[in-house]
This record gives sequence, C-alpha cells and structure tokens, in this order.
Amino acid sequence: MGRKIKTIKARLISIGSEAKVFNLVERDRPMETSFMTKKRQQTHSFVPKDKIIGRDNDKAALLKLVFEFESDETVYIIPIVGLGGLGKTALAQFVYNDEMVKNHFELMVFQMFLMSK
Repeated sequence: MGRKIKTIKARLISIGSEAKVFNLVERDRPMETSFMTKKRQQTHSFVPKDKIIGRDNDKAALLKLVFEFESDETVYIIPIVGLGGLGKTALAQFVYNDEMVKNHFELMVFQMFLMSK
C-alpha cells in the first residue's frame, strides 16, 4: 500500500513539473478572489436523498467506476472536478451513502481534499 502511495505521489510531482507545457504560472500566494474570501461551509458525509436532484446518471457512472476498479492491492482515486457550487461534494456524498456501496465495503471514510498551495 505504501509503495502505491509513493507511486501516486511521484506521478503527481511529474504532472506538476509539466506545467510549463500548458503555460501555467506558479504563484507565491493565491490570487485573491471573492470566491476565496468566502468562509468554507463545513461538509459531512450525510446528504438527504431528497436534496439531490438530477444526478442519477452521474451517480450511476461513479458507482460503475467504484465497483469496476475495486482491488485489494490498488488504490484508485476518482476525481470529481468542476466550478464551485456545481454539486461535486453533494455528488460524492450521494455515492458514499448509496446502499450498494455501504454493503460492499467493510470500512468507509468520507474525506475531502481541497486544492491549495
């Protein structure tokens, strides 16, 4: 497991070093935007089903990925990316709370990762 994490970390470093190819500029500090100054709302793994509308196809696609790539020795990361407010966290919570997921995995932890420098 530790070897897999080291491999993932090395790959992320490699991707970061390719920033010049895409003309990405590294900054000493993040640029201030009104979005960044807003206080982040605390999240948790419970979202009532009646609060999730129109994401059934997205949920089905994520469930397919979760069960398709499941392995005892390999760690898979399925990124959910998009603009703020599109419901990425809600979608992740929707999948996390699915009965098939709960019945399939012995141990589950809901963890958010925020991109920051």
